[in-house]
Amino acid sequence: MDELLRRVVSHTPETLDSDRQFPEAAVLVPVTRSEQPELILTLRASGLSSHGGGVAFPGG
Repeated sequence: MDELLRRVVSHTPETLDSDRQFPEAAVLVPVTRSEQPELILTLRASGLSSHGGGVAFPGG
């Protein structure tokens, strides 16, 4: 877990060079603090009109 945190903190974001305009966005990646770190994901309901049945981060 310490190595994961070190790498996240030292990461430098990249800027996209594009003529297209993109909205600003952010993603929270929930990671458990257990013996083996695990990601927390949700399965979207299959009846949703947007990305139904897809796997997503909580709240996404």
